[in-house]
Amino acid sequence: MMGPWRELNVIGMSLCSVVAVLLIRPLAGQSQPDSGLLLEHVRVFDAARGTFSAPTNVLIRGNRIAAIGEVRAPASGPTRIDAAGRYAISGLWDSHVHFSFLKSAGDSTVAATLEAFVRNGVTSVRDVEKQV
Repeated sequence: MMGPWRELNVIGMSLCSVVAVLLIRPLAGQSQPDSGLLLEHVRVFDAARGTFSAPTNVLIRGNRIAAIGEVRAPASGPTRIDAAGRYAISGLWDSHVHFSFLKSAGDSTVAATLEAFVRNGVTSVRDVEKQV
């Protein structure tokens, strides 16, 4: 019998936070400047309504969304990406993962696996096996 279902929030972001999955993936491994990242003309998914917004701006500082909408930032401020035709969505869930076997491979394997989830937009998982 499987152990209890358990939720593991990989990076502590709420489901409502916006992750620019289609844009951040190519930047994986690159450090963000302290001034942030400004996604311009991106369409943001509204999970409550099940629709995408009109093109808007999303300012990311560190690992948090700092602003959505009209962002007044100096030209020398954040790194700007013209995201016209692209989409930003909430962090994805993988609701059926098996982490127990990874534990025997060592902490570095578990960490590398969790990092791969995040790089691909999966911010939360549910382990369906016994406790890790």
